[in-house]
Amino acid sequence: MVMEEDVSYYGNEDHVGNHSTSSANFRRPSVENLNALCSNGGSRPRYPESCIPPSAYAYVRRAGTAVNRVETWFSQCCQREVARGDQQILCCVKQAWETALSQFCTEEFSAMTIAHECCKKKGKDRWSCFDKQAPNPSYQPHTGYTAPSVPSDMIFTWDPSTWGQNIDPDVQLESSFPPAKPSLTNLNAICLHGSGRARYPASSFPPSGYAYARRAGNAVNRLEAWFSQCCNGDVARGNEQILCCAKQAWEAALSQFCTEEFSTMTLAHECCEQKGEDRWKCFTKQAPNPSYQSLPGYLAPVVPQDRIFTWDPNTC
Repeated sequence: MVMEEDVSYYGNEDHVGNHSTSSANFRRPSVENLNALCSNGGSRPRYPESCIPPSAYAYVRRAGTAVNRVETWFSQCCQREVARGDQQILCCVKQAWETALSQFCTEEFSAMTIAHECCKKKGKDRWSCFDKQAPNPSYQPHTGYTAPSVPSDMIFTWDPSTWGQNIDPDVQLESSFPPAKPSLTNLNAICLHGSGRARYPASSFPPSGYAYARRAGNAVNRLEAWFSQCCNGDVARGNEQILCCAKQAWEAALSQFCTEEFSTMTLAHECCEQKGEDRWKCFTKQAPNPSYQSLPGYLAPVVPQDRIFTWDPNTC
C-alpha cells in the first residue's frame, strides 16, 4: 500500500519525519524475492506507535499496522518451524501477505473516509493493484536501519491445505516459462543447475482447468529432460556440440508447445503466432529466468519425459 503521508519509520523518532513510508509498501511474495524477503526482514521498516502522532494520520496508522503484521508473519513463515522448504515457505508468506492486506481493507472500509483504491477491487485484481504499487518489489533492506520490535496485534496461522495443487498453476509457471534460448552465456547453468529448477508433475495442477498452464508445464518438463540428455556427455561432446544439442531441444520443446496451443479452441500464445526467428526471439524476450538459475533449496521431482528427443548433429 502507498502511505500518502510522511511518517518516520525509525523507532527512535516520535514525530512526522522526512522518510516516506511509501517505502513500506510490500509486493506479492514470489520465487524471485523470497530469499530477500526472509533474509532482510530485520532491516525493513516497522511502525511502532511512537512514530505516529497521537491524533490524525488514521490511514497511516492502519497501513503501518498492516506492515507490522505482515513482517511479523513473514518471520513466522521463514523460520522453517512452521513451513518446510522454499515452496511451503512461499505458500505461507503469500497467505500472510493476502491476510494482512485483507485485514487492512476491512479496516479501511470501517473508516469514514474513502478506502484505498486497491481495496475497492476484488480477487486477483486487488492483489495485482497492491503488487503494482510496491516501490520495493525485491524486498531490499534499508541501509543502516535495524527494525524495532513491534509485536503483531493479530495471530496468523498458515493453512498448509493451500499448498501444492492449490497454488495457482499460472503463478507457479511465472519463474520458468517460457525458457530462454540456450547460449554460451547460460550453458553452464543449464547443465549444472537442472535439478534445482522447477518441474511440473501432474500433481501440481488441479484435476480440472488450467489447460494452458498444463501445456506450458509439460513443455518445461520435456525441455529439462532433454537438456539433461544433451549435457550428460554421452550424446554430445564438448561445449559446441552440447550447445547445439540444447538449442535443438529448446526449439523442439517450444515447437511442440505451439502445436498443442494451436490444437485448442482458445487463443494461442502470442509467440506461437510468430514464424521462424521471430518466434524464438519472442520466447527469449519473455523468458523470466534467462540465466537458468536454480530455486534456492528446491530439488526437482522426477518427471518422466512424455516424448523422445533425438539430437541431429547435422544441424550444428
